[in-house]
Amino acid sequence: MDGSTEAAPAEVSASKEIAYHEDVEAMMASLGISEKDLDDVVFEEEVEQSQVDNRWMVVGRVHTDTEFSHFWFFKNMRSAWDLAKDVKIRVIDDNRFIFHFACLGDWEKVMVGGPWVFRGKSVLMAPYDGFSKPSSIELNKVMMWIQIHDLPDGYKGMVKTLASKVGDFVAQEKPSTDMVGNFYRVRVKINVRKQPKSVVSIIRAQKRELFLVKYERIPD
Repeated sequence: MDGSTEAAPAEVSASKEIAYHEDVEAMMASLGISEKDLDDVVFEEEVEQSQVDNRWMVVGRVHTDTEFSHFWFFKNMRSAWDLAKDVKIRVIDDNRFIFHFACLGDWEKVMVGGPWVFRGKSVLMAPYDGFSKPSSIELNKVMMWIQIHDLPDGYKGMVKTLASKVGDFVAQEKPSTDMVGNFYRVRVKINVRKQPKSVVSIIRAQKRELFLVKYERIPD
């Protein structure tokens, strides 16, 4: 095990609250405005939120700096997803979009499936709550399957920890006697800004062992 610990939910919430206030203060400073210049509209949570249909929403972008046709992007995605119902797509800027699915099944198919690609480039997606600024949503991870090869049975309890060295662990496929090849198959979210790992390693009795990592349907 790597000995790392996760922050408690209260600590994470507090850190997000601090970051939010810092962002607001920085924006006010850049615009040269103060509290007295503002005339806030108060959002009544119980009343107003019931009027918003923010279910099954996703914000996404294509991982490229090259311009592309929105028409062909939408057409290709609809074809690749093969949804039960139509999806509404709203353009936020040149390379950021909000997808509003018509049912939970379609939303889950898109969020759990993939990796989705457009012209060889990753389509990065994240759940959207309908209240956050779309520009504030980080879009730098792609979900995909990896294979950890030649891992002895004695280490099978460490598959999740090893996969977490490659990306954010999502799920592990149960080993199958029908599976061809000696590997464990794991679903992870990989940061597209980092170089993909080609191996994971274990140190046992002061001896390091390396295990090959292979990626399924890796985009450009």
